[in-house]
Parts: sequence; C-alpha cells; structure tokens
Amino acid sequence: MAKSDYEIKQEYDDNYREAISYWDKTYEEMDTDLRYYLGNQWSDAQKKLLSEEQREAFVYNYGQRNIHLNSGYQRKNRLGFGIDAQTSQDEEVSDYLQDALIWQANSMNFYNTISDSFEDASITGLSMLTFGIDFSQDSNNGQIYVENEKFQQILLDPAFTKLDLSDCMYAQKRKYVSKEISKMFLPSAKKDIDKLPSGRIDNKFDYMSVSKNTMKDKDIVAYDEYYRRVFKAQKILTHRFTGQQIKWKGSKSELDDFLFQYPYFEVSSMQSPSIEYNVLIQGELMFSGDDPLGIDDYPCTPLMWVYKPQYHDFRYKMQGMMRPQRDPQSEYNMMRSKFADIIKSQANTGWVVEEGAVKNKEDLFKTGQGQVIETYKGKFQAIREKQSVEVPSSLINLVQLLSADMIQIPGLNEEALGVAEQGNTEISGTLAKQRTANAITIFQGAYDKLDMSQKICGQKLMKIMLNNFTPEKWEKITGKPMPQAMTEATTDDIMLYDIIVKEQLLTDSQRNLAYYQALEAKKIGVAIPDEFIIENMPIANKSRLKEMYQQQAQTQQQMQQSETQQQTIKNMAVLENLNADTGKKKAEKLSSIGLWIERQMEAKKDLEQATLDKIKAVKELQGMDLNQIQQALEIIANLKQKESDETLVPDQIPDQTPEQPGNALSKQFGEQAQAGVV
Repeated sequence: MAKSDYEIKQEYDDNYREAISYWDKTYEEMDTDLRYYLGNQWSDAQKKLLSEEQREAFVYNYGQRNIHLNSGYQRKNRLGFGIDAQTSQDEEVSDYLQDALIWQANSMNFYNTISDSFEDASITGLSMLTFGIDFSQDSNNGQIYVENEKFQQILLDPAFTKLDLSDCMYAQKRKYVSKEISKMFLPSAKKDIDKLPSGRIDNKFDYMSVSKNTMKDKDIVAYDEYYRRVFKAQKILTHRFTGQQIKWKGSKSELDDFLFQYPYFEVSSMQSPSIEYNVLIQGELMFSGDDPLGIDDYPCTPLMWVYKPQYHDFRYKMQGMMRPQRDPQSEYNMMRSKFADIIKSQANTGWVVEEGAVKNKEDLFKTGQGQVIETYKGKFQAIREKQSVEVPSSLINLVQLLSADMIQIPGLNEEALGVAEQGNTEISGTLAKQRTANAITIFQGAYDKLDMSQKICGQKLMKIMLNNFTPEKWEKITGKPMPQAMTEATTDDIMLYDIIVKEQLLTDSQRNLAYYQALEAKKIGVAIPDEFIIENMPIANKSRLKEMYQQQAQTQQQMQQSETQQQTIKNMAVLENLNADTGKKKAEKLSSIGLWIERQMEAKKDLEQATLDKIKAVKELQGMDLNQIQQALEIIANLKQKESDETLVPDQIPDQTPEQPGNALSKQFGEQAQAGVV
C-alpha cells in the first residue's frame, strides 16, 4: 500500500531526529577537526585572554601539512578501474566494458573527485560520493556526474556497519540551491517550486556553512533527497534443465505469454532489496518513486578514515587523521606563544633610572664604547642597567618534543616529509626509502577502505551505464559496435564480470593503457607488433605517423627484396664458378690418371719385351750343361724380381669417388699386377 505525502514527510522527520540524536556528537567533533585543519585552533575564551594580555593567537599549523602529505601521496599513486573476465570467452566483453568505464571515469572527472573526497575524509573521518544523471544536454541517455558531498550535508542510519551500505535502512542528503537549479533537477515540479518561500526555514543540517551564515534573504531552497531501503517481491524464472535463473521485470500478462512460449521455466518469488527515492524541497514532498538510476541501490558511497561501529560512544567511533593531532597542536601553539612572548619582552639594553638622577637623559640613549652618563651627586644608586631575561632551556626542549609529537602521532616520520632524521644527511637512501614506506604503511587500513569504496563506485557506475545508455551511446563512447554477447545478456549477467581496483597507469583512454602495457610487454621480450604500438600511441598527428610508417615499411620491404635478388644472383654466380672449378679440377685429375695409366702401360710393355729377350737368351743357352742352365735360370729369376721391384708405381693417386672411371681403372690395373698378369 502506497504511503501518503504526509506519511512520507512524517517518516522523514522521524528518521532525521533519530539519526541526529546519535550523530550530533560525532559532527561536533568533526566540525572541530575541520576548524583545526583550517587554522582556527584557539577557542573564543583563549583568544579573549590573549587579547587582554596583548598577545597574539599564533597558529603553527602542522596538521594541515600532514593532511596534504597524505593527500598528495594518494593523488600521486591513484588506482584505476579494471575489469577482469570470468573466462577467456568473456574477454571481448570485458575489454569493451573497461574501455567504456575508463572513458566515463575521465569524462566525469571521477579520479580528481575521489581524491578530494578522500582528503575530506582524512580530515573529519567521513565524506561521500554520489552519482546522478543530468538530462539537460542529452535528453535520451543523459550525462552521468559525480559529486563530493561533505559530512555536514549527509545523515545515515546510525545502525549501519558496512561500507557498501547494504545494512543501511535510510540515508538523507541536503544541498542549498537556487530555485532555477531545483527546477532543472526536478522539471516536473516547476509550478510547485515557484510557490515555495526562499531561504532557510528549519534547523536541520545545522553544521552546513549556509546554516551557520543564516542566509534567510537569499534566493535559495533546501533540496533534500531521502533514500529508504525497501524489499520488493521479485519473480524468478528458473530453467528446469540448465538451472539458469532470470529476474522477471515485466508485467503479469507478459509473463504469461512468455511461459506459454517457453513452458520449461518455473516461476518462484523472492524478496529483492531496492530503493525508494523521495525529494523534498523546503520541507514539501515533490517526488516519490523508484530509484531513478535503475540500480536498486543507493547512488552514494561513503569514504571513511576510521570507523569502529562496535564502539558505543559516537563521539569517538568515527574520526579522521586530524583528530589525534589536535591536543599536541594546541599545546604546541601555547608553548610557541609563550616562547614568542618571552623573546619579545626581553630588553637587550636599557636603564632603570630614578627621576632626577641623571643630568642629561640623552646620555642614556647613546651607543658605542666610552659613553659617559653624568648623575647628580648622591644619585649613583638611583640608576641601574636592565638585565636580559634568558629563555629556559626546558621550554625549548618542550617545544621540540611537541613538534616531534605532531609528526609521529599521526604516523609520519622525517623521511616521509623529505627531511633527514635530526639533520643527518649521511643516512642511506635505502633506509630513508624504507622508513618512508613504513610511515605510509600505517595508513594502509584507510587506503584499503578507499580501494573498497572505489570498487563499489565502479560497480554502481557500470550499472548506471548499462541501465541508461543505448547501444548507439556505447558505440559512440568506445568507437566499436557492441559485442553480440553483450546485446543478448541482462545487466545482472554482465555484472558477473568482476570490477576490480588494480594498480595501473591512469590514462585518458583504453588505447593509452594498451600502449603503455604493450611497451612493458615488449621490454621483457614479448613479440608485440609495431603496428599495435603505433595504433595505440598517445601522440598528435597519428594518421601522418601511420602513413610514414607504412611508407617506410614498404621501402624496407622493397630494399629487402632487392637485396634478396642480388644475393640470389651472387649465389648463382658463385655456384657456377664452383661448378667450373670443380670440372676443371676433375679434368686435371682425370688427365693425371690417364698419364699415369699410360706410363704403366709403357712400363708393362717394356717389362714384356725384357721377358721375351730373356727367353731368347735362355734358348741360346740350351746347349749348355745342366749346371750352367741352373745358374742361368737363377740369374734370370733374380733379374726378373729386381725389374719387378723397380716397376713405376705412383706415390699418390688422386682421390676419386666411386663413380669416377679413374678409380675403376687403377683398381683393375692393381688387381692385374697383383695376379702377375703384368
């Protein structure tokens, strides 16, 4: 059953009174923290006392420097959004989403805004980032924006404990704007807004600067946004065979038609968390309905420094980096003030003179050596020199101790400030770097909360884009058509991709990120094509660079082809010369073999002729007696053996391959010689 306007307004007032009764003590301390950060570190009573004593309320603001040091470190080491796919098949969609998310974050100046919000949280302990859509420039898709809202303008359920506000039952925000701006925020209520009075009309959110200044006559209105956690019945369709579940957001008639067409889905119900959104202007309800962003969640995400929900005293359970510095800062200011007062009250030179003791008062103001002061007779004791007051060394030591306390209490050290310990310039760089890292490690809990808040912001931002951007808007953002898998999936399915906060270079686009990642990969030896690096290079006149690169690549290719052809021709010439040399050497070798064979044949012929001559000589000896014949035969045998030993044989026969004829001839001749044919 829908609530009436009166019931919603009454509920809003009741929740405000409940929340402020708890948070008021916290906000009082936060306001003091902010006052100390800005340099207003003396109370009104202390300022009045100093004024009566004719002393100045000096402020030596160490706390602001410490806050800026931490804030500067965060700004220098910002983390970017990244989207990891669940499987390798999802990489195309995850890359597409990351490209769009990086564009949106840079377009809305998200990273500077979250740094500003983190700095505010480090001062007071609490700030909040809130998303919205502005349709003034784009009536179809709208433009997403993000705001850094301070602790003074937000009021959360005092029972919440989780950073994602999942257990926060309500949240209230206020901002003072002109009537024209409120009409832009809520164009459907233009006529009603014109009838409202201007200025501050209640005592709510009285820690805001507008509330303190009491701008009753200014043309402004209180624009209150009231979010309430509700639970709605949600139809769930479950596939009987695959177990796939779908959240049904259509009407009952549409559901009946769907089940008639796909009867294998079963219908069940569950309580799904959602948000009820209300707008009150000057205390009057102007709008009440569902979440306008379509994410069924708060559009805001808190950033906190220290939050201990288990502690009962709200004065201490939430605090920032400034809180532990307040006491030593106050003591330091007082000690330095006393120190300065003592120095100023000292008289380095001067005289205390009884009236009428000195004849010429001008003598008391003379400087230099040998000056004479003439007194009246008997008045010498009526004149004395003023003594300087020394600053106690204990006071100097106390001031130095308080100065060190203001550095060390929040968790810093000299190296974190860029100052060597006790002026020791001989300290090693490694030790100084380690001490600096240790100082920042003390803040790791706060940085973990920041990472979680940024991750939650990334998830909400992606949901807003998926629920409000058309495919044409996505293609315009990324420069690429939407993947088919993304067009067929629901927002819940797409949000299964894990949006994480990871350390990476913050760039203006996904191409810049790809460029730096490709360079790093190429440094370690990964074969990244030059075309990919040039395509993603963040450089002006890239089209001309790509054209020159292609021309250079073509020129190099032509030169390489020319060199290849020249090398081929050269190789062929060398091969021909080699074949010619080989043929010449082969001919020379064959000629040597032929000459050798010819000489062997001549030797064989001479040997045969000598044998015939010997046989003739034997025949001539037939008339001799046996003894003579025996002797003649022995002589012939000896001569034959001697001549056989003296037959010409080459010392070295040229090497021949088995297919060359010279080798066969020499082998045949050698076998015949061994067989005794020759």
